[in-house]
Amino acid sequence: MALQVTPYTLPLAVCGVAFVAVSVRLARRTDDRSSATFLAVPLLAATAVWTLGYAAELSATTRATQLLFARVQYVGNAFTPLLWFGYVLAYVGHADAVDRRWWAALAVPPVAVVALAVTYPATDLLWTSVETVRTRDFAVLVTDHGVLFYAFIAYVYSLVAATTVLLARRVRNARGLYRRQALALLAGSLAPALAGIVYVAGASPVPGLNLPALAFVVTGFVVLWSAQQSGLFTVEPVAWETAVGQLDDPVFVVDTEHRVVAANDAGRSFTDVTVGQPAADALGDVFDEPYWSRPGDHEFGAHKDGATRVYDLSVTPVERRGTHLGNVLVMRDVTERYRREERLSEFASVVSHDLRNPLNVARGHLELGRETGDDDHFAETDEALERMERIIEDLLTLAREGESEPDGEERSLAATARTAWTVADSLDADARLEIGDDRTLVADETALLRLLENLFRNSAEHGSVEDRDEPVTVTVGATDDGFFVADDGPGIPAEERDTVFDRGYTTSEDGTGFGLAIVSAVAEAHDWSVAASESDSGGARFDVTVE
Repeated sequence: MALQVTPYTLPLAVCGVAFVAVSVRLARRTDDRSSATFLAVPLLAATAVWTLGYAAELSATTRATQLLFARVQYVGNAFTPLLWFGYVLAYVGHADAVDRRWWAALAVPPVAVVALAVTYPATDLLWTSVETVRTRDFAVLVTDHGVLFYAFIAYVYSLVAATTVLLARRVRNARGLYRRQALALLAGSLAPALAGIVYVAGASPVPGLNLPALAFVVTGFVVLWSAQQSGLFTVEPVAWETAVGQLDDPVFVVDTEHRVVAANDAGRSFTDVTVGQPAADALGDVFDEPYWSRPGDHEFGAHKDGATRVYDLSVTPVERRGTHLGNVLVMRDVTERYRREERLSEFASVVSHDLRNPLNVARGHLELGRETGDDDHFAETDEALERMERIIEDLLTLAREGESEPDGEERSLAATARTAWTVADSLDADARLEIGDDRTLVADETALLRLLENLFRNSAEHGSVEDRDEPVTVTVGATDDGFFVADDGPGIPAEERDTVFDRGYTTSEDGTGFGLAIVSAVAEAHDWSVAASESDSGGARFDVTVE
């Protein structure tokens, strides 16, 4: 058999061999049996048959040999559009959009075209005539097409139009690696589609030259580049735009090679993640352990926006046809729930312990009062009940702090302090108030009153000692970055200054242990901070930083 050399033979052959190699590699993979990969194997194989068959046709010089390879090509090019349509549907997540009956109907035209090519010249519905024509440099097979050929072309371009729309939408909606993948697929599909229009219109610069087959050289280059650079055939998208893409909770998808293959907007906002990035690099700073490889529910703390937040993490395996493909990670901020649970636990502790003591005292004195008729026992009962009432009020205040955002309005520190002092002034304590420099605070009035009332109460109660001859002086004033409350009482030991804000901490027999905890809670709700130190006179000083 005589052979000829054309400038198109080698590129076609190289492209066909590359398609075969990628197809074999995908077929031998055992870690991915997704719909897209499942269809990519026959799609690449069919394209390889088309390009290699045309390379062989161009290498032949006789009509019989060229016709043989033309028939071989149709085994590939007749099914390529349908396989391409199926692959794109699976790629964008719509693999189930077409049921089996429709797939069977869509397969009829390719089967019919192959049958007509194989049986030619028994029928001229596909080809009306076939002849070898010698150009200036080489011989080509020129075919005149029958009516069913043009009907098949209409079928082909209907599928091409559908896949083009699907890929264009993917390009518009996808980001990062997925957008690059979709762009590559779109460019690779448009090259043979446009070449086919020129070929069918008879506008080919070389009569009889199969331009769509030649255009697959471009497609092969684009596909192989995308497979190398963008993980095509290995990192496939999840069609979740309507499922999780708009969730406020961060969502990540990690494949079996521990790469982040998807992240919704909330996930990308939470951490600087790039699709295709190793999970250890993308999420290692967020999680204190490699939770992405541990299905189940986890709870962890993460530093976010200058504060430690508590998150629930649900890691769910993704499986398809019995093969594990990766894990979906869904994060949920449960900080407020965690704090509520803490407050509930504290409430339960107080109810079971702190309230039980005055309750026992009240019961004991009430029983003695009934037995003896001594009014002193009823007075003790009344004091115990008052203590219980204060504990309950403080608990309710703590429980309510943080439940809603404080209303921020401008308040005068001096005016609010004078109002708050009326509470401390009503105590059985010898104390007086001094007001220094005033400043304007943006705060919730009720919450700010609580904060000052509890600071004043703390100074008045702890500053009034039996051997003191003069009233405790409580001073409030502005600082460069906030305000302070100080007294000239005995002060707070240095080793206790970090613990006085703990809930339930008190050194007073009459204290509830929640006053300074309320101060801390109000400050936190306003994004302020509060610290205890020593005043100039050696007493206690509390600095509230608001800037």
